[in-house]
Amino acid sequence: MEGIVLKNYFKIAYRHILRNKLFSIIDIFGLSMAIGCGIVVFLFVDFWASMDSFHRNGDQIFLVENVINRDGQISIWGDSPLPLGPAIENDFPQIIRTVRIQTRGGVVRYKDKVFNEGFMFVDEGFFDMFTFPLITGSKDALLNHNTLFMDEETALKYFGDENPVGKQLTIKFGDKYVEEFFVGGVTKKYPENSSIRFKFLIPYKKQSDLGLKDFNDWKRWTWATFVQVRNPDDINTIKEQMHPYIKLQNDVNENWSVQDYIFELLTDVSLNSHKIKGGISWGPHPTELIALSIFGIFLLLLACFNYMNIAIVLGTRRLREIGIRKVLGSSRIHLIAQYIGENTLLCLFALILGAVLAKLFFIPSFNSLFDLPLKLDFLGNMRLSAFLASMLVLTSLGGSAYPAFYVSGFQPANILKGKQKPKGKSFFRRTLLTFQFVLTFITVTTAIILVQNAKYQKNRDWGYNQNQVIVVRLDGKKHYTIYRNEIDKNPDILQAAGSMIQIGRGYGGTVAEIAGMKYELKCLYVGHDYLQTMGIRLKEGRFFDKKFSTDLDQSIVINNKFAESMNWKNPLEKKIVIDKKTLFIIGVVDDFHYASFRTKLEPAFFHLAAEDTFNYISVRVKADAMSQTAEYLKKAWARLIPDTPYRSFFQDEVFNSYFKVQNNIIKLFSFTAAITLIIASMGLFGLVSISIDKRMREISIRKVLGATITNVVRIVNKEFVTVLLISTVIAAPLAYLLLKSLFDSYYEYHIPIALPPFVFTFALIAVTSLITISSLIYKVAVSNPVDILREE
Repeated sequence: MEGIVLKNYFKIAYRHILRNKLFSIIDIFGLSMAIGCGIVVFLFVDFWASMDSFHRNGDQIFLVENVINRDGQISIWGDSPLPLGPAIENDFPQIIRTVRIQTRGGVVRYKDKVFNEGFMFVDEGFFDMFTFPLITGSKDALLNHNTLFMDEETALKYFGDENPVGKQLTIKFGDKYVEEFFVGGVTKKYPENSSIRFKFLIPYKKQSDLGLKDFNDWKRWTWATFVQVRNPDDINTIKEQMHPYIKLQNDVNENWSVQDYIFELLTDVSLNSHKIKGGISWGPHPTELIALSIFGIFLLLLACFNYMNIAIVLGTRRLREIGIRKVLGSSRIHLIAQYIGENTLLCLFALILGAVLAKLFFIPSFNSLFDLPLKLDFLGNMRLSAFLASMLVLTSLGGSAYPAFYVSGFQPANILKGKQKPKGKSFFRRTLLTFQFVLTFITVTTAIILVQNAKYQKNRDWGYNQNQVIVVRLDGKKHYTIYRNEIDKNPDILQAAGSMIQIGRGYGGTVAEIAGMKYELKCLYVGHDYLQTMGIRLKEGRFFDKKFSTDLDQSIVINNKFAESMNWKNPLEKKIVIDKKTLFIIGVVDDFHYASFRTKLEPAFFHLAAEDTFNYISVRVKADAMSQTAEYLKKAWARLIPDTPYRSFFQDEVFNSYFKVQNNIIKLFSFTAAITLIIASMGLFGLVSISIDKRMREISIRKVLGATITNVVRIVNKEFVTVLLISTVIAAPLAYLLLKSLFDSYYEYHIPIALPPFVFTFALIAVTSLITISSLIYKVAVSNPVDILREE
């Protein structure tokens, strides 16, 4: 019996959907678009929220972070003193093991294959602490200094189908060290949601053969120190007893004195990476996650409001059906079940279509924009399945709540006599429509201002001339000397200079004593003529000059931000002390972007570096000779330094990754704005269609009595224009506050939030709404009122 009832419910639901094809299409398409976008947002947030969750011991692993307090300025660093890990492992029985990680670059050679690679030096407990399964080999090989591990992709790159274990690789670390390593094992490719990413793993103590002689030197730092405890609650006890290690660190390095140590749970490291300097942590800024989540919710709400609005209006048109069914014996429970079933079926169609859209279009596009591995996996990701199930329940109940629980309670006699009319439906419908316009306004305004901000940043002055400069990556003094002598022969090269650190590719940090106070400063170590080669603009004083022998050890050139932060009117008369050495300021240059525009400009200075420390050589080229000079530089390198792969880039490309992210954000929000407009227009189209259908008799009578098309347009538009104006009044300040919060937390330099984008958004929504409504009014305009009245 129950099966027959359910089959009957399904038939009625299916017929109702077919009978209202237009509105069903609007509902299904709008919901599916929103659900598809919602799936992408969920996967994005879930990906970052699940970082490092695959480790079996994840709840026992903590990253040691150190807190630096410099004149009231608190900073958290992810690196740690070199001896700290072994010291606390020896002193605390609650600790199972500690693992240190350090990174270094070099050149790998196997037969005729030569590549620049990055290496991760790790302690012998690495495979016991972290879950990186071995495909072949033994973890005990980490005890052998001359053994390394590689991941399966790297093994395929060097050895193809051969078994790598036991094979020999030659690795060159700079000019000084050439080492032979044997492959001890191959690991599975690390999961995409891993903070620890590697190609090669080398025993940590191998660094003793590469110049690191004292592993108990508290002045030295390691990239990361991880602690595995027996019980996660033990970490609080350990933290309270870290004072002796703070003293050990501070006694030998007063410029980098530690105020405290923090133990960050491994699974939280990525989410908190925005406040951690240096070290292993990485991940998106919380603003990205919050902003994307908000707009994903906006889309879902917009589609649901559309759906609910149309469902409410259509529900009131079924009052006579409800009355007849009640007279024939249907109970209220049956009516509620019927309406919920109908809406669940429609929402299920939308859910399936949304998943298809996400799988085929939205997820691949999003992955290509942000280089992510998001995928639709219902069986492997139970959180996704739970999310979709909750979406189905919420949307189904949202659309069916009004007719199911309100209209189904009416008395059948009153319905059939026409005495029972729904109350408050018009106000509720207008409220939902208002919210739709509010969400649309906020989304479109955000997209417009983000586009404007991206253009502003792209055209922002970098503080130097980044054009016509080719930068070649070096590998020691020998490379610089022979290569520099060669390129000086080329007449198309205007200037060239070496540097330890390249603008846009990083910067150093140091602590300076100025007038008895200590300050943390950014520093760039460069060669003579580097500032001229890069087009750094001199504000006062002079650049470094080979004629002054004191420049190498005693002189610095500061940026304008440095002088401003010190309130110096005559900075050329000032001096600073670094590591007990006095340095004199010989010049002040305009502020320049040493990092992306998301990084706040801070006090920085240039200092001369010895040639044997140069990692880069920057070459300024004639404007019409870039391509041939780039080819010349490559061939000269191959001829002079054949054992090391050639690496170079154009200076105007150093922020490409940043601009790529900004452009992708623009594309994402522009797409979101377009989807929002489409969904809103579809919902408006459905509501206006229903409104006109309900008022066709009234409009026809007015036409017979002499009403013009203008009168009809005014009648139909009045309600929607009022709603649009109210929505704008609500949405404009909300959009402003949202954008201000976004800009203040995410961008250090951005455009002011001005009025024109808000005006443009209002005009765009108004025009879109007008076009949508006009397309329906045309139907009324060309109709014959006599035919309509005759049908009535």
